[in-house]
Amino acid sequence: MFLLRHLHRKQINTKQWDDCISGACNGLIYAKSYYLDAMAENWDAIIVGDYDAVMPIPWKKKYGIAYVYPPPFLQQLGLFYKVGFIDLDMDEILQLFRSKFRFGEYYFNYSNHIKTTYTRKNFIIDLAQPYLRISAIFKADLKRDLKKAVLNNLQYGKTEDYTKAIQLFKTLYGQRFPNVSRDDYKRLLNVSATLNEKGECLIREVKDNSGNLLSFSLCLIDHRRIYYLLSTTTPEGKTKLANHFLIDNLLREFSSRELFFDFEGSDISGIAHFFKSFGVVDQPYYFYRWNALPWPLKLFKK
Repeated sequence: MFLLRHLHRKQINTKQWDDCISGACNGLIYAKSYYLDAMAENWDAIIVGDYDAVMPIPWKKKYGIAYVYPPPFLQQLGLFYKVGFIDLDMDEILQLFRSKFRFGEYYFNYSNHIKTTYTRKNFIIDLAQPYLRISAIFKADLKRDLKKAVLNNLQYGKTEDYTKAIQLFKTLYGQRFPNVSRDDYKRLLNVSATLNEKGECLIREVKDNSGNLLSFSLCLIDHRRIYYLLSTTTPEGKTKLANHFLIDNLLREFSSRELFFDFEGSDISGIAHFFKSFGVVDQPYYFYRWNALPWPLKLFKK
């Protein structure tokens, strides 16, 4: 029998926490303490045993009531556990979870199979194979588009300018994400600085032969995955298929490494179709929601 504890952030042993995430068979960079500290307004956790398993809980307050929420740029959390850990009854975890918060919306990770949820798509590619093997399963329309892209004299390169990358995303695509606030972008800038110092921020760009920026991607990287966190393509870049060219070169650059390329979604049909053209595997994650708010507050969170 494992002891379950609910701890506030200040009670958490940061080293034990990060060691658990790093050693977890399902560890994700979003659950590292420095990522949560930067991106969540507040966070608590459920600790199992002596940090044998951990579950971060981002929360904030409204009308004096604390509730669980999914911070932007933080795709999935849930229970993370060490290799060989005996799975707990998730109902017990959920019971403790709900007892601390009256309302919540939460994304459990791909290895947490939760009842009464709906799944979200998440596409990955195993990079631990030669590029020729990876590209062999590209869809025919993608192969045609990549041949066209090459004719546009595109240049693929590295940069560390995460500030410019985030600003361009906000300028071109910000209106598509009204739930992402100015403060959320500031948090992303702050965590990008931290990740860049740790070697966990990966930015690639595509320019034309005149040096005009056409497309970029801001990725996260740890010892398991490359996370395709943000990407932006200018109108000219779309015409020149710059994003196709960028992803293809990312896969080429990191092929034959013990990593997964994580596209981070998507449930949007057009984006999903584009990602699927790379021969991806769907590794879904799980949405969980509950509402035990008192009336009439309950009516505002249907």
